[in-house]
Amino acid sequence: MNFFRLFLVIIINTAFIFSFSHFGALAYEKVWSQDVVFKEGTTLGSIPISGLNEEQAAQKVKEHIDGWYNSATISLQYQNTSTNVPLTAFLFNVEDSIAQVNDGKVNNLIVSMEDVKLTEAVTTMLTNENLVSVVQFENLNRDIIQAISLTLKQHITLDVHAYINQADLQQEKLSEGTVVFNKEDINMASWMATYSTITIPAQSQLSLLNTIASNTTFTDDELSVIASGIYKAILPTNFTILERHTSRTLPPYSELGYEAKVKQNDMDFVFYNPNQTDYQLKFTEVYNGLLVTLTGAPFMENYEVSLEDKQQFDPKTIIQYDVLLKKNETVVKEKGKPGLLIKVFRETYVNDELTKRDKLSEDFYPPVHRVEVYSISSNTPLNNTNRSEDSSVQDNSSNMPSQEKQDPTTQRDKSPEETWGTEGEITKGMPGVGDKDGN
Repeated sequence: MNFFRLFLVIIINTAFIFSFSHFGALAYEKVWSQDVVFKEGTTLGSIPISGLNEEQAAQKVKEHIDGWYNSATISLQYQNTSTNVPLTAFLFNVEDSIAQVNDGKVNNLIVSMEDVKLTEAVTTMLTNENLVSVVQFENLNRDIIQAISLTLKQHITLDVHAYINQADLQQEKLSEGTVVFNKEDINMASWMATYSTITIPAQSQLSLLNTIASNTTFTDDELSVIASGIYKAILPTNFTILERHTSRTLPPYSELGYEAKVKQNDMDFVFYNPNQTDYQLKFTEVYNGLLVTLTGAPFMENYEVSLEDKQQFDPKTIIQYDVLLKKNETVVKEKGKPGLLIKVFRETYVNDELTKRDKLSEDFYPPVHRVEVYSISSNTPLNNTNRSEDSSVQDNSSNMPSQEKQDPTTQRDKSPEETWGTEGEITKGMPGVGDKDGN
């Protein structure tokens, strides 16, 4: 019995001593902490807490965090698209942050972020699995957390392009353009041997004439075929056309709305890549012409080309006379060709919704008038040289667009490629013939 009493006394004394030392220390620490304040220059997540004790500092930090939740935006962007990371993805540990404060120094808040919500935000914005698979999420997470923990910034914007592993990014075929031509007239062998692939540098312009530099082995027709193929391939993109020319008449190798004429030392084809990544143009000879393919990182928006308001202008007939022709003989000097007009638009779609519509050009090819040459005879109506061959043919010249109204980046070749006289022209050297009145 005595042993039991002794054992009980020892247990009670031990418990008393332990409780006094433990709870007494806590009580002392609590009282002491109310008196100890942080030194001058102490900040936590850019929040000044100097002159405050731990409890006061914690309260102040929590108030700032509440304000951050109410107004902050964490924005991610790529090309022309953007999205926000939900603020519910972030969790602040104020108690541990206060406990680890280095007195008199700049300190970081302890912040964590749910990886799933960051991944969901990026995936929603990029939509392309190829792009999402090469995003370096760990680095992106780190930089977001660092910006918040150090300064508790209200507005953070990060470009996801900086977190894409370009080496692992699979190049995709984005668009293509085909130019059909007679291979007996145009030879692409020299071009294919030298320029089977052309790189379009990021945020840079590309000039076709500068690309070939001093290489003068190409004809103007060959360069025009190449430029037309490139133009057709880059139309459904966000590239900017800086310089483009068209011919006086639509060449046989070009489709209406897709011509890009090049003349060495005179007419160039120039465009600009506004994106942060390089793109490639790949040239392939096909059985009936040339295929130009654009490859690179996918666009976040979809682009479509719309050709609209096509118009055709009938040619007039020009009557000429030649004393060298036999009586009642007629020669068709120029068969004539109708004039053409087309408007080219680029439409931008985001999630199948039309968000932008730009007029890129208004291509106009004036009509080539029909020229008929008649012999001189006693019954030739010299005073009727301004007539049309067929009264049903209308003069549409008043409806033709002026060149001033065309897109400034698209210019028509103003050098005449066809030669003929004016309406009612009389062949020079004709005896006994003067002006329209016969004087």
